[in-house]
Amino acid sequence: MSIRREDLVSRTTRGRFRTLATNLTVRTIAEMWQSHNFAPVPEDELRYTDTSVRRTTFESYAAAVDWSDRSHVSRALRVFEDIIRTGKREVGRDHGWTK
Repeated sequence: MSIRREDLVSRTTRGRFRTLATNLTVRTIAEMWQSHNFAPVPEDELRYTDTSVRRTTFESYAAAVDWSDRSHVSRALRVFEDIIRTGKREVGRDHGWTK
């Protein structure tokens, strides 16, 4: 009998961050994941289709995460944190909140 390991971050939460990533450039999305030692899954292994290159780029890295492994999830949450920080910085710049 195998033990089923559950995802530590829900698909819904991951989907919300994928949506947030549409406000970033493809390069920024890739750099965020790569800075936490993630590589994208090969295109032919990606089980996600979308017309948005940004969402697809995000998902190509997210698909490489073992969402039931604490070590992987810890690094992925740092990526999510980077997305939040970058988004706040961009919003602040758009509204004149930053120097």
